[in-house]
Amino acid sequence: MIGIRCRQGGISLSALLGALVIFAVVALGVMRILPVYLEHFAVRSSLQGVLKDPDSRTMSPLQLRKAVGSHFNVNNVRHLSPEDLKIRRDRNQTLIQADYEIRRPLVANLDIVAHFDETVVIDSR
Repeated sequence: MIGIRCRQGGISLSALLGALVIFAVVALGVMRILPVYLEHFAVRSSLQGVLKDPDSRTMSPLQLRKAVGSHFNVNNVRHLSPEDLKIRRDRNQTLIQADYEIRRPLVANLDIVAHFDETVVIDSR
């Protein structure tokens, strides 16, 4: 058995460094994208909060903007202001639309662009 060499299996240093680089790139992407989607969920939650308010049926567009603005403050929404919302009134309903995009730097001159369009319909009946 002296003539048989036992080889130890394992990962080489170059393979380990390659795996770490791939992991770092994925982690960087997640760290840049996750806050964008968390803020979008906060915007959606704010609009749903105004929708659930029973007084929202009789509010004027200015009052709706103030209500959404207070929800934005509570939910820490920074990339969208109540003035950016489009509020339309029809005969029996009010539409509140948040159509916006968030642009975040990723690396050097590469950006992440996310476009969101949320619409809430408040029935006036």
